[in-house]
Amino acid sequence: MTQITKEWLSAFTIEVQTCFTDNLFFLGLQGSYQRGEANTESDIDIVILLYKMDFTDLQKYDILMQKLPFAEKLCGFFAEKEVLQCWEKSELFQFYYGTKPLYGNLDFLLSLFQKTDIQKAIKIGACNLYHACCHNFLFDRDMTQIKSFYKSAFFLLQAKYFLNYGQYIKTKKAMYETCQGVDREIMANSLKKMDDPNQEQYLNYHTDLLLQWSKQLILQY
Repeated sequence: MTQITKEWLSAFTIEVQTCFTDNLFFLGLQGSYQRGEANTESDIDIVILLYKMDFTDLQKYDILMQKLPFAEKLCGFFAEKEVLQCWEKSELFQFYYGTKPLYGNLDFLLSLFQKTDIQKAIKIGACNLYHACCHNFLFDRDMTQIKSFYKSAFFLLQAKYFLNYGQYIKTKKAMYETCQGVDREIMANSLKKMDDPNQEQYLNYHTDLLLQWSKQLILQY
């Protein structure tokens, strides 16, 4: 087995429930597995929320992970419910819509963020992307970072289209089929393998495109 299956997730859910019993508030899945876009290299992004959490709970989960298949792929978010209730509101939109429940639900988050928080998320994300493009071109010149920039752009488009049309577009393919213009070019690149042999031209093109696109979002929001 090269990827996790429904059976693995079911067994994992039982293990986490057994580990934390009545203290478990929520268990969920994020990332490429949540979107149905995972490959053999994908991490398994897990969300665990406890009613109450201290350091011993981190230790318990650490011990549990070590005995599980695909332990080396596990990552994600581990926290106490009360902490998430007080989290930066601009991050809660993506957290809610980008998480698939395996146990419990996150509906309590819906009342915690508003339209202005989603706009703030776009502004912050666009600023970070703009800076990352400049920094990478001038100092790192790392071709592999370009793929991560397009991943960030996809998340920004999810928020942008939710604001404009009230629809959360789950997958990259669906986003590509929905958007137009430069947004569509961004998504077309996001879906590519990014293995252009002409590295200088590759770096120049993608940096310029992402820089100008993120600039427009910064000015707009």
